[in-house]
Amino acid sequence: MADLVTLKKWDGTSASAAQYFTTRDEDFGDPSRIKRIYAIYFSYKASANINMNALLSYALDGGTSFVNTYVPATQLNLSTTWAKGIIEFSTILSAQSIRLKFSHPSGTFEVNEDSIEFRGIHRRIA
Repeated sequence: MADLVTLKKWDGTSASAAQYFTTRDEDFGDPSRIKRIYAIYFSYKASANINMNALLSYALDGGTSFVNTYVPATQLNLSTTWAKGIIEFSTILSAQSIRLKFSHPSGTFEVNEDSIEFRGIHRRIA
């Protein structure tokens, strides 16, 4: 076994045209309370226009099943400099925590930062 050598070469091309990333499960420092979640704000760069219905999905309360945001059919415009995007939910979400998944089918898409607009409800989980 000491004579076995495996050579590998790094290929910098993408194996898939689609790209995505997920955030950690955010409980806003208070996992025992329900929060009302209103909107997601983020700064981005994109090599093409992006349909916002396809861009963001979310999972609530530690779940791993992501659902669409159901926002109005609008687009984020192509931007080579940092631009601001906002996604407002058509119905207010109620959850203890939220995990975001940004997806982009082709080209490049970068997110610099995101912020979540929420308000804690002053009642504990039953």
